[in-house]
Amino acid sequence: MEKRQKIRGLALGLLCAAFALSGCECSEEEPLALLTLDKERIVFDNPAEGETAQAVLRIEADRRWSVGFIGNGHDCRVSVLSGEAGVHELRIETSETNTGRDLHRLGQLTVALDDGSANRTVDLQQRPQAARQTLLMYFCGTDLYSYYKNNLADVSKALSRNILPLGRIVAFTQPAAGEGYVVEYRYDEAASACERDTLIRYTPLPGRTTDPAVMERILGDMVAAAPAERFGLHLASHAKGWLPASIESSSWLRSNARRADDLWRKDTRCGRNPLVRP
Repeated sequence: MEKRQKIRGLALGLLCAAFALSGCECSEEEPLALLTLDKERIVFDNPAEGETAQAVLRIEADRRWSVGFIGNGHDCRVSVLSGEAGVHELRIETSETNTGRDLHRLGQLTVALDDGSANRTVDLQQRPQAARQTLLMYFCGTDLYSYYKNNLADVSKALSRNILPLGRIVAFTQPAAGEGYVVEYRYDEAASACERDTLIRYTPLPGRTTDPAVMERILGDMVAAAPAERFGLHLASHAKGWLPASIESSSWLRSNARRADDLWRKDTRCGRNPLVRP
């Protein structure tokens, strides 16, 4: 009996020693590969004639990497095809235009570590040349410009979330007397934020921006600069509301008006009957 206990104790000691030795062994595991991209999708605008639409892809890797592109004949070019460990910016450009109604897929970009331990893909798409809808914002006058700026700041915040991939927002403003600008507010894939592009400059303005002929010209220029299947229109001005033409005979209104021409009247030209300022 005593002999059995000694054997059992010896076996238990050997087992504990084996566990202890196994705990002391250092197993060197292969570190996880690092490969990160700042985008999973890039949506290009349509370039002007003779130019290219561009985007930037940020790559971070802990070892050498390479780039591959599958595009079924589409024109997409990258600034570099490979790189070493570190942080890099890859510029991608295309000269193609999208004449369809929907987002058009140009292809897929693949960034892979050369040792085969990791890879990431980026879908490349392009917006239609003519948007589904363009919202025209016509902000005339200088007195309310600070309020217009606040309105457009809210537009920028909303567009920074990429809520309008197939639409456009174009605004006309008068920062100062005698000058005006048509600016497009859009989501920029490269910056992941709302960007502003000045499309048209009026220096000087062709006339008073509440004049029907001037409004017609500027709105026509905005439509031409931002083609779409349909349009929305937002008008803003310092006004008294939609007053009937007979209100001009109101002695109370005349006595409280700043100027005699600060009243509204009907415009009956071409059979139209909107209320406009004289």
